[in-house]
Amino acid sequence: MNKIKGKYGNIVKIRKVYLDKYEDPKTPLDDIKREISESDVILVDIRGDERLGRELPHLLTGREKTVISLVWSSYRTLSLTSIGKLNIA
Repeated sequence: MNKIKGKYGNIVKIRKVYLDKYEDPKTPLDDIKREISESDVILVDIRGDERLGRELPHLLTGREKTVISLVWSSYRTLSLTSIGKLNIA
């Protein structure tokens, strides 16, 4: 990241989302929707049956995003992986 920043400036922004923040079904997902719309690449590390993992496929529907699953846990999470022409789904 430092090499990229040194050569190109601040072109990369990384945000970590903590899954437990969204476990309560009453917690709105509006900020996640905004983050998805502003992102080019989404890295997913969801290992259990987390609410955000269940909702993420719906939140990504109709969006052309590069999604990379960092763990090979459930099919639902793995099926989100889409990198160029590679689409695990």
